Amino acid sequence: MKKVNIVHENEVTWIILNREELRNAIDEEVMDELL
Repeated sequence: MKKVNIVHENEVTWIILNREELRNAIDEEVMDELL
């Protein structure tokens, strides 16, 4: 049971990290548009 929870936490962390990367990528694109 604990193993499943660890996997779930890792997936959530992965999703959060990817959301951060996605936001950074979008910010860079917006910056390119503004410059």
